[in-house]
Amino acid sequence: MRIAVLAGTLLVAGCVASPSAGSIETTAPTPASVELAIWCPSFEDAGCRQRAADAAQARCSLAGASARFVRSTLAERSLIHGEKGVFLYDCIP
Repeated sequence: MRIAVLAGTLLVAGCVASPSAGSIETTAPTPASVELAIWCPSFEDAGCRQRAADAAQARCSLAGASARFVRSTLAERSLIHGEKGVFLYDCIP
């Protein structure tokens, strides 16, 4: 019985800690644009949008361009990890 409780506790702890809430996934759908996927407590949170804008600006500045917001969408919801938003930016020279 104690082993089952310990195993259950470890499983729950592993699920809570698996993806970090601050991770930012970056993909480039085209050479002149940046797509970012970010886990946030709330998709509408201004801090979440600001982190996406900062990451897009850093990525575009590598090519000597500036980032311009195109659109965003809610991709996924999780009770444990929050909400995953996908942000699309264009890199304007």
